[in-house]
Amino acid sequence: MIGKAEALPMGATLTVSFEEREWFIQIHRIDRKVDNRFLDLNQKEVGSEQIAKFVPNWANLEWQHAGMEGIAKEAYIQDGDYRLYLICLKEASVNPDTAIQEFKAFMKA
Repeated sequence: MIGKAEALPMGATLTVSFEEREWFIQIHRIDRKVDNRFLDLNQKEVGSEQIAKFVPNWANLEWQHAGMEGIAKEAYIQDGDYRLYLICLKEASVNPDTAIQEFKAFMKA
């Protein structure tokens, strides 16, 4: 599975979306500073190898549930300076737990 990356705004956040999934990834630094690596990936196809550079310990981290009621359903992990969110929009048929399982399969592939 390959995603399409977009750096927003001006490199403070990296969003990765997948045509075949009802969730997307959003990564940002904990301190919310711009990250040039986000800008380097802007408008490029990315795989699990690029995602793992931001959260190398993804397989051993505990997922937290978050999200704004009625808007989005989210889960996140934090690894060092980075936080990775899995975001399922309100109208998505998947929930964060399903997105987490699909994310883990993506990362192992």
